[in-house]
Amino acid sequence: MNYDALTFDGFVSTPSARVSLGQDGRTVTIGDETTHSVSSVDVAGMKLGGAITVPEGSQVAQGATTLAVLDASAGYLWVGDANRPDALKYDDTESIADGLAGGVVTVSMKGTVYAYAPQYATLTTVARAGATWSVSKSTLSGISAGDDLSITAVGDKPVIYDATTNTLVLPSGRTRALNGDGIAPGASLQMAGPASSSVLLATADSLVSVPLDGGAPTVTPAQEGSSIGGVPAPPAFHQGCAYGAWGTSGAAIRVCVRAAPSVIRTSRTWPRRSSRSSASTVPASSSTTSMRAPCGCPTAT
Repeated sequence: MNYDALTFDGFVSTPSARVSLGQDGRTVTIGDETTHSVSSVDVAGMKLGGAITVPEGSQVAQGATTLAVLDASAGYLWVGDANRPDALKYDDTESIADGLAGGVVTVSMKGTVYAYAPQYATLTTVARAGATWSVSKSTLSGISAGDDLSITAVGDKPVIYDATTNTLVLPSGRTRALNGDGIAPGASLQMAGPASSSVLLATADSLVSVPLDGGAPTVTPAQEGSSIGGVPAPPAFHQGCAYGAWGTSGAAIRVCVRAAPSVIRTSRTWPRRSSRSSASTVPASSSTTSMRAPCGCPTAT
């Protein structure tokens, strides 16, 4: 997208609509759930690069120029250069780690891979070490095999969300049971992002910020007044602002921490009013809440 001109310079067609997109500058990958493949994108030529088949049901994640592919059925993990996903051989002899059946994977913005397997209570970390990769493992217990899990990285700190028990596992290994905080289960965990003091979740109608030190979360409604439940996309934290967006309800929210913290909401619903937007600014000296941000929004560290 050409942001200054508010136009798209071009587009790339994918074999199906069930895709996951990874990007770091001009390094872009697309994982296709229907064709069970991963390919690079030639951003200059606006076309897909060489696609290669991965095991059915594999999770594909990109951070910086690192690509991770996890076969959660067999438990194998492959890590390589996101510019050349077709250079990897996706068989068990070429995997960098195993024992990750039923696991989840993410890649930090700096390219460090974190994969967790509840069956063995093992967190596997893969990082670049010159021209090779270093692999380390640590124990992280308290999560049951078979639970619905997701994982993200806040800077270089992995965070796991167990949707089955509605519990966050924070970097220190401390857990935060969100049911006791009145937060509805089935939330969407944030995308991997920069270092921050908190991790973000999105429920059907709210943006939630949970301090990494285990403190009490703060909830910001996605809409003012009566709220319409939506399908939350993974929230994101970028340049001091937290972002949330919801399908069905059409809600979107941005919460920024600057000289005067502000909350901006936008809603596009049907058949109700086609659009509605509002902005509210909390003065820095406001005593309405003693907060770092109006939603307990994370602050960059």
